[in-house]
Amino acid sequence: MKICVIGTSHLGALKQGWDMVRDEFAGLDLVFFGSPGASLRQLRTKGTRLVADDAALAKSLAYTSGGLSEIVIADYDAFLLYGVLFRLPRLRRGISMAVLRAVVEAQASQGLLVKTAKRVRKLTDKRLWLAASPLEVAAGDEVDTAVYHPHDLLLTALQRAFVVPDAVFLAQPAETMGPDLCTLARFGEGSLRLLPTEDGADHEAHPDSDVTHMNGAFGKLWLQANLPAICAHAQA
Repeated sequence: MKICVIGTSHLGALKQGWDMVRDEFAGLDLVFFGSPGASLRQLRTKGTRLVADDAALAKSLAYTSGGLSEIVIADYDAFLLYGVLFRLPRLRRGISMAVLRAVVEAQASQGLLVKTAKRVRKLTDKRLWLAASPLEVAAGDEVDTAVYHPHDLLLTALQRAFVVPDAVFLAQPAETMGPDLCTLARFGEGSLRLLPTEDGADHEAHPDSDVTHMNGAFGKLWLQANLPAICAHAQA
């Protein structure tokens, strides 16, 4: 089974995690197509392929995929969009369900994740899996347990409201986050940039002040939690 994984800079954690767990998933191949920031806006449809309408994006896709600068849709059995400038909203429990639904519906109908999902869906009816960017890192492991609406409730609301058909949201593993909808601090420690330095020698670490990017340990847990569901659906 071959999975096409499309994402932004957060793909770095999944790529590192995949190196750690690939032996646990015999017969499974993940091909990563990643590029930082909003550069995925330059993806275009060309026949039955997704191609880069920008030299920098093409270079990034080729680097992360191991040499492929375009996405040939027919080559893959399933598709995963990871991050793509999409964040799960942190909503206090005091707000009404009507407000919660309005916030979620707005996120589920616009933005780069929606745009990219629509592009893929126009080219294939294969299952499309979605994942928000990781929740931001908490200051520490001590968290407030009674402030925010829980992750699973928000994810269910997003699933119901998402405008692209047969696209399924996957959850961030429970063991990586607190009930305040923050990722535990240890999963942000030592996170590396998706792309190497200009001389191609190394992947620099994000600054200590970065609270959005996760490390390989996070990617490992995310894949162990979610790949079984992807594989089970494909084999059904």
